[in-house]
Amino acid sequence: MPHLPRTEIQKIDLVLKDEQGSLLGGINAEYVNWGVLSISLLFIKKEQRKYGYGTQLLKHVEEFARAKGGHLAHVDTLEFQAKDFYLKHGYEVFGILDDCPKQGYKRYYLQKKL
Repeated sequence: MPHLPRTEIQKIDLVLKDEQGSLLGGINAEYVNWGVLSISLLFIKKEQRKYGYGTQLLKHVEEFARAKGGHLAHVDTLEFQAKDFYLKHGYEVFGILDDCPKQGYKRYYLQKKL
């Protein structure tokens, strides 16, 4: 088995604000030097979602990872959250956790080759 380098993690935290400084959204992710981008949170206020801000934030962190040699991005989301958003941006479901939360919902695990 090949030897992996010591783990180095770079946090990527971006915030989107309007001219008055009000929070519109943001993204939290981590890039691991093994070539993996892990997205932990992407949020855009509901009334701001039609302007492409989420797409811009997602593309920004993906490009950051690619520039570092990244080859894979992954994220998880609940079925009533952003599954379709990630599918639209080239992510594929690789796992589903049933009853999460217990009320019959599903948690989706998605990945994208960068």
